[in-house]
Amino acid sequence: MADIAPDAITAADIVPPPPTAGPDGTSPATTHHIPSHATLKYIPSWLLLYITKTDATLSQLNRVLKTSSGTDASLQLLSYSLTLLISILSASPQQHKPQKTTARPSPPSSRATDGRPPPRIAPSSPPSLSSLTTRLLAFKTLLGDVRMFLRLWGLVSIYVWAASVYKSPPKDRLLKGIAWLQVGATTGFQVLENAAFLTKHGVLRLGKKTQGACWLWSSRMWAAHVALDFVRLWRVSRLAEARRRSGVGEKGEREEVREREDWWRAFVTNAAFTPLLWHYSLEKGALDESTIGACGSVAGVLAVREAWNKAAPK
Repeated sequence: MADIAPDAITAADIVPPPPTAGPDGTSPATTHHIPSHATLKYIPSWLLLYITKTDATLSQLNRVLKTSSGTDASLQLLSYSLTLLISILSASPQQHKPQKTTARPSPPSSRATDGRPPPRIAPSSPPSLSSLTTRLLAFKTLLGDVRMFLRLWGLVSIYVWAASVYKSPPKDRLLKGIAWLQVGATTGFQVLENAAFLTKHGVLRLGKKTQGACWLWSSRMWAAHVALDFVRLWRVSRLAEARRRSGVGEKGEREEVREREDWWRAFVTNAAFTPLLWHYSLEKGALDESTIGACGSVAGVLAVREAWNKAAPK
């Protein structure tokens, strides 16, 4: 049989023909048309490609969310994106636009009988964004609680990190000292955040002043970790430059590229977090919500990208 050109395909080639009448002139209700292989091959290629890509994307997302780091990165991006969106909606003119209410006319007899004022009905104009903003704010608060709840067991991973530093410390003395200082700063951050979070939900009974100090100093411990990481990145770049100049201990091109990408990702992430840490380390803060959302979203995108690449099948 000759090949059929795509332009020659009509509806008759795809839609099943109606069932033929039986000997008694009636159409058999139980007869079904089964599409042949020739019919199935005319399914649009773009649809098959879309289904295949969607399946691959959802499988990859599932692998990302199976890891604790991937889950936290996804929640981080979603939380800070909501912060940015809420700040945009709050600044919208419609957010603060007063709504008009109209009085429902009442018959004179009913007003004379009970003397009550006419009932008021819902505004006929579209509702403002205040309701949407309130719901998004509640969802963002929930995301923050989920992230902190998942970090309650962070001390376990910090212990594993400290054990690895003890067993296989960096050869450079400065990097070794930075690693131990970061372990200490991260431990302080996690302990203080856990105490503040459990007090918030009534598990611990710390005073409000003590709880506020825990929130504040946990942010400062996190800021110390990021500041130390800037020093670490500076030292790593100096060692890499010295290695390239001497030609001793040179690595393969692929490994060099990967190390440069890791270095820049860590640097940009720390740079995005620095304004946030300055804000959270002050009692009254210093940034507006839009700046917080923008900086956090940058760090969130990088975190999700890293988790996505790590979860990719080898």
